[in-house]
Amino acid sequence: VERSTHVLDPGMQCLICLSDEGEVVQKGCHCRSDNGAVHLDCQIELAKHECETRNDWGRWERCGMCNQQYDGAVALSMATAGFSLVESRDRDDPVRTHALLNLACEKVNQFDDMSKAEEMLHEVLETTRRVRGPADEKTFYTTLVVALLTRRLGRIAEGLAMHKEVVEASERALGKDHRVSVAARAQLADAYHSGGQLDEAYRLQTESLKTLEQMYGKDHTEWIEAMNELVVIVRELGRMDEAMQLSTELLARRKRVQ
Repeated sequence: VERSTHVLDPGMQCLICLSDEGEVVQKGCHCRSDNGAVHLDCQIELAKHECETRNDWGRWERCGMCNQQYDGAVALSMATAGFSLVESRDRDDPVRTHALLNLACEKVNQFDDMSKAEEMLHEVLETTRRVRGPADEKTFYTTLVVALLTRRLGRIAEGLAMHKEVVEASERALGKDHRVSVAARAQLADAYHSGGQLDEAYRLQTESLKTLEQMYGKDHTEWIEAMNELVVIVRELGRMDEAMQLSTELLARRKRVQ
């Protein structure tokens, strides 16, 4: 669930300009207390400065202190401001393409003007396929986002077909253990889950979990998130004893990484 912009209590100072005037918000990451309080305009200006002086585009997407991605309305505002700086560049410019993809993703996350998000994603997909080729990992990633948006727009069968296509193509081009292939299987499992095809969802989620364990170990956040999804699927299958066993392991792993 995405967080909306959270306005902080009066008297909180902006971390950047040190003023408590105006609307001070939580900056959309894991930073809390004084480290998490900013004017959104100040945060945007800081990101501009980082881009201009250090060529650090990542500041439009993640916090420079906790290194966590922005989320909620803050992420959408940052993505919108970032794209506005490069919108006039050539369509094949890689920075413009990246910024457009970031903005489209945040629009999808926030359910903001979904028709515009779909238009943006198809532009990114067309550009990426033409510039990088159909078997490039960025092409696969963009196709996954388009598939997710397609499902959210209610075109379930179309989105599911796209997910299947990416799984097959990415495994063929990159291998089953590549991070894009793993992500593609996880999203296909989610598509099956959403469509009520629980047995297929269980099979794919179990495969993804094993691969993530080999790649990162069981204390990694991606493994923990995948295990949480598996628990939900197993409960919906009515296998409560298995769900309890998985939940116990999941809780133990969460305590280890806190």
